Amino acid sequence: MKKIIVRLVLLLGLALAAGCGLGPDLPCPIPLELNAPGEGRVAFSLQNDSCTTICGLYISPTACDDWGMEWLGDDNVHSGESASVYLPPGRYDAMIEYCTDEAFIIERLRIEEDQTWTLSSEDPADGPPCGTSLAVVNNSPSPICHMWIANQYSERFGNNWLGNEQIASGETRLFVLEPGTYDLKAEACDWTLLRIEVGVPLSGPVTWTVP
Repeated sequence: MKKIIVRLVLLLGLALAAGCGLGPDLPCPIPLELNAPGEGRVAFSLQNDSCTTICGLYISPTACDDWGMEWLGDDNVHSGESASVYLPPGRYDAMIEYCTDEAFIIERLRIEEDQTWTLSSEDPADGPPCGTSLAVVNNSPSPICHMWIANQYSERFGNNWLGNEQIASGETRLFVLEPGTYDLKAEACDWTLLRIEVGVPLSGPVTWTVP
């Protein structure tokens, strides 16, 4: 069964509908090989205006009982970035998984034409929402391939915030975050632990040096 975990705020940019079904019968799950522009497909774009990196996107026809495969792979969507997938028109449920291991679900999403789904942590009228950042400075001789930034209440470290990226030796990578307390862990490409620190309060710009 699809698990519902509601986090953050959904703002504009999507069309919701109730009532009867939409379009032809859709396979369960949707094959990932359909994820390419083509006849009979529409673009579903995800705009990340939240203060958290997105590590996972699951899209499943509403009639399906499970989520199927994850659509982004290692292409994380950082704050201010967007990503697009291509689907047959229909009615879908979608789950966005943040790298902090939190998730947001919307049900019965009606996708008939190209559209954009925008996620934001706060109302734009309140001003810029992302005042907290973590600058990871890599002073180790090895590149950082795995960066974990987990909410202190999470039972695990969540997902790799770097995806298919790296922080080379001598370089710095900036991550945008919501204010809070986090557990931090940096690993080399061979999973060697470079630094770990738990219960780190983050508010405003913070620099974290490895090792």
